[in-house]
This record gives sequence, C-alpha cells and structure tokens, in this order.
Amino acid sequence: MVNVIKKQKLYKVPVSVICYINKTKNNVFLTLTDLEGKVILQFSGGNIGMKGPKRDTPNTAELLGRKFGSEMLLLGYKRCILRVNGPFNNFVKSAVRGIQLYKIRIMEVQQIKCVSHNGIRKKKPRRM
Repeated sequence: MVNVIKKQKLYKVPVSVICYINKTKNNVFLTLTDLEGKVILQFSGGNIGMKGPKRDTPNTAELLGRKFGSEMLLLGYKRCILRVNGPFNNFVKSAVRGIQLYKIRIMEVQQIKCVSHNGIRKKKPRRM
C-alpha cells in the first residue's frame, strides 16, 4: 500500500449573500439578501432599541453591525458581498467593524451610486 500526498487545491468558495448598508438622514439600515434579491435578514437603528437622534450615531451603527453579524453567523453565512448605499463614512466603517467581530469575511465592497435617467437640465437660450 502506497501513501499518496495530494496537492492542496485552491477552491473558489461561492458567496451566497449580499449585505446592504443604507445610511439615511437619521437612521442606518442593514439588509441581508440572497443573490436574487430576496430579503433574509433586516435590521435598523430602531430595532436595537434606539429612539430619536440616538439612531444617527456611529456607536449605534457598530451595535447594529454586531447584532447583524451574530444573526448572520447563526444562519450559517460566513462570507458576503458588501454594497454601500451613499458615502463610505464613519457610520459605514462602524457597521463593518461590528460585522467583522464575528469573523465574517467581506469578499467584495461595492458602492451604489445614484444615476440620473435624464441628466442635467439644459441652460435656457440667451435672448438678444
């Protein structure tokens, strides 16, 4: 009997979920969807017990990220694609920090930008 040592292969593990971070004027939303867009999990600043202007702080975003990460881990998701709606500021960084505490790997970061359908209004013609 001969022992054969196989070479280690690099496997591309498919990412099965997308994590959306949406920062509005006075709240932060975290949504987990599958690749087709069906919502699996959703949290906001109000879900974790914050009321009023307390929802709009980086500390709340981090607490939200921690709760979101723990729920993701309970559902069995360890990798995700991150899509950020709006600027990549302190709120988003705090939420990502909270998610990464639970060893969830972010494979890709995408930024969603608003694209106008009609463009900018043209200037009126000058009268002579």
